[in-house]
Amino acid sequence: MSDINVRKMIDDSMVSMAVEFTTLAYLASRVGIYVTDSDERSIAHTNGKGIYINAKVIEAMYDMGTEVNNAGNAINLKLNKQNIIFVIAHELMHMLNNTFERGENIGILPDDFSQLGKVKNELWNIATDFEINSLLKNNTKTSASGSKSSLPIGQMPEFGCYDDKYIDWPAEKIYEDLYKQAEQNGFASVSAGGQQFTFDDQDDGDGQSDSDDDSDGNSDGNGNSNSGSGKGKKKDKQSNGLTYGLDEHKPYADAMTKDEVMAKISDVLGNSGLNGDGIGTGMSAFDRGLDIMFKPQPFNWRRALTRYMKSFMKDNYTWNKPSRAGIANGLILPSTSTTPKLKVAVAVDTSGSIGNPELELLMNHVFTILSQFKHFSVDLWCCSTHVHEDTFTTYTASNKSKLSEFKIQSDGGTDMSKNLEFIEKKYAGNKPDVVMIFTDGYDSLSGDTETRTSYPIVWLIVDNKAFVKPAHIPGAVYPFETH
Repeated sequence: MSDINVRKMIDDSMVSMAVEFTTLAYLASRVGIYVTDSDERSIAHTNGKGIYINAKVIEAMYDMGTEVNNAGNAINLKLNKQNIIFVIAHELMHMLNNTFERGENIGILPDDFSQLGKVKNELWNIATDFEINSLLKNNTKTSASGSKSSLPIGQMPEFGCYDDKYIDWPAEKIYEDLYKQAEQNGFASVSAGGQQFTFDDQDDGDGQSDSDDDSDGNSDGNGNSNSGSGKGKKKDKQSNGLTYGLDEHKPYADAMTKDEVMAKISDVLGNSGLNGDGIGTGMSAFDRGLDIMFKPQPFNWRRALTRYMKSFMKDNYTWNKPSRAGIANGLILPSTSTTPKLKVAVAVDTSGSIGNPELELLMNHVFTILSQFKHFSVDLWCCSTHVHEDTFTTYTASNKSKLSEFKIQSDGGTDMSKNLEFIEKKYAGNKPDVVMIFTDGYDSLSGDTETRTSYPIVWLIVDNKAFVKPAHIPGAVYPFETH
């Protein structure tokens, strides 16, 4: 049994952190650091409500001493104070870097439990850890005079993901690099930073392969996945061959939690960044994360639609075991006795100011929504000064591949009020659950105080900060960016 005192180690690490990295220690304290003794197989995690350090895992790793990973290397598992500083900083970076949102924006679906989906999630977890660990190891401090000096933040544990190749690479680029390698290997493994990560579809004794199992999976980043556990039985090893990992990647508990974290950061660092004047610590690693966190985020299908999810649900459920799909989306929903069929209507402004890059990205988003929400149907059509009714097409998960065949029609102008007339006529007695209007917003409906609808509208606005949501139409406005 280990004689290590984890709570004292964390206290000592925070004291050292307060001396070396005063601002970061203050920020970590504001977020909150909590010691747990859970059965999860990782050192730490955060969901925005706090940073959670697992004493039980640290003690178990200390008892093991060393372990051999997939690459055949003996890895030291005993952590020291500098390792704990690194872990705390790593969790702060996950919050600042919008890890989950960025993954969703490139089509990484946390609730995709297919074998390929699990591999994609694990590759994204590995990519974000390579990004964060590189930033922490190569952190620089800028003095008042403007000179820069190297100042690594803590010490990365030996099993952390790091490769000089990925210095200054964003996680999205690292993911693309790892994905290409995984594809060449039949999605069975990748090698990077002296480590080998395996994603073989293993049989865990329940008579079925993991690709047939829709059990909830947890990944701890660092290439250490707990996914594919089969009837609740977790595999003995992580994907890098070790028993324990650095952290589990979890989204913010909810939008309010993220807002609270941003408010705490602003309070610690000053309010200048909220006005676009720059908010920073003088440390390259965290200032990059702050830029990501405070930068307006591009439109996210999941975030927009989850907001309306409860209003979409039909009255055809029973209060049985909670739905796993709901839990994966951060919601506790009842199991449905009949699968809800949810209808989304998407009107596409094809006036001259909307270009091919915007239209192509929109089609990619529609494809993503049909991949994420299997029981949605999406009606898609073009409109300009009138509705081009012959373009009206319904897409579902089964025919989403035909989106590439959708024909764009336009007469050059814009009159979104024609859309509302068309919807009343087309959906008489059977309104869509939500209407999305993809437009530049240069239209008489901007700022309208008279028009009303019985259904919400999500406005996807391209390059028009002056657009004002119609006062009496329920819904929300999202900026739509192509980069």
